[in-house]
Amino acid sequence: MKMKIQYKLMLSFSVLAVVFLIAGVIISANVTGMNALDKRISTDLTINQQAIAYQNAARDVQTGTFLYLQGETGMGNQMINEGELQMVKSRLALNASLTDPKMIADLSDTRDLEQQVLDSSHQTLSIAAGDDPDRDQQIRDRMNALDAMVVALNTRIATFVGATDRQVSTAIDASAAYGAATVQMIVMGLGLVLILSLLMAIVMARHLTGPITSLTETADRVSRGDLENKIEIKTGDEIENLADSFTRMINAYKMMEAMSMMNEEEA
Repeated sequence: MKMKIQYKLMLSFSVLAVVFLIAGVIISANVTGMNALDKRISTDLTINQQAIAYQNAARDVQTGTFLYLQGETGMGNQMINEGELQMVKSRLALNASLTDPKMIADLSDTRDLEQQVLDSSHQTLSIAAGDDPDRDQQIRDRMNALDAMVVALNTRIATFVGATDRQVSTAIDASAAYGAATVQMIVMGLGLVLILSLLMAIVMARHLTGPITSLTETADRVSRGDLENKIEIKTGDEIENLADSFTRMINAYKMMEAMSMMNEEEA
C-alpha cells in the first residue's frame, strides 16, 4: 500500500507531538510534586510557628508570675492571661495541623504539662496573696516547680520545632530537585524536538527533491528525443505514481515511434 506524502508529513508531525506529550506529562508530574511539597512546607512552617508561639506563651506565664511577685501585678496578670490564651490557641492550631500519630500523641501529653504550668502559676499567686509564715519558702518552691514545668513543656514542644525544621529542609531540597528536573526536561524536550525536526526536514527534502530531480532530468532527455531512459523511483507515494505515469508515457511514445517507422517502411 502506497503511503501518500500527506500521510508521511502527518506521521512526522505525530512523532513530534508524541515527544511534546511525553515531555508534558513528565513536566506536569513534576509540577504536581512541587505543589504537593509546597503545601507540605506551608503546613510544616505553620506547625513550626505555632510550636514556637506555644513555647513563648509558656515563658510569658512564667515571666508574668515573676513580675507579679515583684509587685508588677497589673503587667504580671496581663502576661499570665495572654500566655494562657496563646497556649490554648497554639495547641488547638497544632492539633488541627498535625497528621503524624506520634506528634499527635506528644501534643496530648503536652496538654497535661500546660495545665501543670498554669496550676503552678495560679498556686504561686495564691500563696503570694496569703500570710503564711512560710510563704517565701513556698513561693520559691512553687517558682522552682514552675521553672521545671516550663522547661519540660518547652523541651517537649522543641521536638515539634526540630521535626518540622528537618521536614522543611528535606521538602525544600526535594522541591529544588523537582525544579531542576523540570528545567532539564524542558531543555531536553526542546533539544530533542529541534533535532527531530531537522532530521525530518532533511529526510523529507531528500525524499521529495531526489525523485523530482530524476524526473526533471528524464523529462529533459525525452524532450530531446532520448526515449531509452528507465525511471526507477520507489517512494511509495504520489511521486512514484507520477514516475509510473511518466514511464507509461515514454512507452507510449516508443510504440507510436515504432508504428510510425513501420508505416514508413510499408509505404
